[in-house]
Amino acid sequence: MKKIICIVPEHMFSKAEIKKLGTGFKTIYKNNYRPDKVGFFGMLMPEGYAYAERKPSEAVVVLVEVEEDIQRAKREELMHLFSDFLLKNFSISPLDAVITVANASFVQQFSAAQQNRIHPKHRFWINLKTMATAMTSKILNGYYRLRVKM
Repeated sequence: MKKIICIVPEHMFSKAEIKKLGTGFKTIYKNNYRPDKVGFFGMLMPEGYAYAERKPSEAVVVLVEVEEDIQRAKREELMHLFSDFLLKNFSISPLDAVITVANASFVQQFSAAQQNRIHPKHRFWINLKTMATAMTSKILNGYYRLRVKM
């Protein structure tokens, strides 16, 4: 299953809006790229964790995982569609959205790098906590939430 990871400031969206983000992003992916199953994962960035222009950032960061053989025109089309969705549904300017349509190999390398920064003896427990948080969030909030703080 491919992934869409969306990082947003924790105060920016309600639970219902994050669910709407997930539904909209998955629809764009399925209708304009591949009908495969795609998972949406939300990450709520605590205040003080992201800055731009020397002030707390209000940017939305979206990482969309795609196959290696995606053509440049399709990649650009997807970025445009995700950007339009954010603007039309949430009034988020393209200047406040960082959208990456990344090959699966890059996403895997990024995930491996994230794992490697955790001391090996703690990885199992941190991964377990992360999965528990995601599953609990799916049940309670309707979307998978990824942990920011380990």
